[in-house]
Amino acid sequence: MSLQWEVVGKSKKSQAKSKNAQLKEFHEETTKTPVVRKINDGKNNRKDNKENRKVTQESAKKTQAVKVAGNVEKEKKPVKKKFKNLEAALQEFSVDDLKFHLDVFKTNFKNSHIVWLKAILSYLNEALNVDVDAVFVCKPILYPANVIPESLKKLIHAELESAGPSNVQYFFDQSLTSLAVDLNKNLPVVGTKIILQLIALRYPVVCQSNFAKNAVLHNSYLNQSSIGLSLLWALGQGGFRDVQVGINVWQNMMVPVIEMKNYSKYVVDYIFRILQKAPENSSLKLTLQEYLNLMDTLMKPRNAIPSTYRNLLPESAFMISKLYVESTKNVSNIFLTLFKNLSSESPSVYHFTLVQCLKTEPNCVKLWELNHKKLHQQHTALLNYIRKASS
Repeated sequence: MSLQWEVVGKSKKSQAKSKNAQLKEFHEETTKTPVVRKINDGKNNRKDNKENRKVTQESAKKTQAVKVAGNVEKEKKPVKKKFKNLEAALQEFSVDDLKFHLDVFKTNFKNSHIVWLKAILSYLNEALNVDVDAVFVCKPILYPANVIPESLKKLIHAELESAGPSNVQYFFDQSLTSLAVDLNKNLPVVGTKIILQLIALRYPVVCQSNFAKNAVLHNSYLNQSSIGLSLLWALGQGGFRDVQVGINVWQNMMVPVIEMKNYSKYVVDYIFRILQKAPENSSLKLTLQEYLNLMDTLMKPRNAIPSTYRNLLPESAFMISKLYVESTKNVSNIFLTLFKNLSSESPSVYHFTLVQCLKTEPNCVKLWELNHKKLHQQHTALLNYIRKASS
């Protein structure tokens, strides 16, 4: 029995056919002519590019416009509510919100008392958005401090105490400048005025520490009476706590504008009101020459001042004379100096002051007796005044 091997797989003929088919496919693939995309001529190409750029630019503009519009909407701040008056604004004011606002600044700015005080001031200006006149006409003397909640005063006073005298002085001067600048820009300033007033009432001396600088500031806005009066109002607040400071501010800052139409009423009324409000035990630290100069200023005829206010100046002179005699130690010197220069034409305030000296210091009576023969004319003038005053 013969055995025959069976070949498994493709025959040589079949393999050859398959190989030939692969070679044919490869040849056709490699020899196939590539399809070339038609390229536009230069003119059409430039036109297309131009149109493409135009579309791109327009698209970019639209995108930018959308972004700008989005930013404007994003940056828009809510309009702060404007109140009819300060009392209405204070009804909606939250001291707790101010404390929270201040705490944020204290966290971010360690030991920066000026920054903290500025934060309070700016917050008050925004929260108390009210239109007010320069000197709070027809309001009580200590307005607006007299309507501010005690909790708010306490917070502000605590920050002032913590800041220390030098920082308080610096902040007062800086706030005074800000008051003028913000008024010129028509920005809210009620908060600034409140801060300035509270500082002046608690630390009156700050009002008289920089007369030269403040005079320059005031002169810069002299023709803008609303700003000029606001500055004088702020500087004058210390006089309602310390009459000596008030007199100094009046002489240095207010007398130079006493005959100007927009200032005269306030300047004349101010000196009268601080003296009227001064406690009876108030002390005036004036030299005799300073007193005499002050009397000359007050008794000088001033026809430019409205007649309804004009009499307040001599009345102020009488009040100052009384305070001066009561607070000085050398009353005898005042008496002798005034008595020697007395005449029938002397202002009545000097006669009044001599009488005050006689009432206050017994030694003045002796001086009068010793000099009445030598100074007969002066003796007669004083005696006639006393007779008229007692009749």
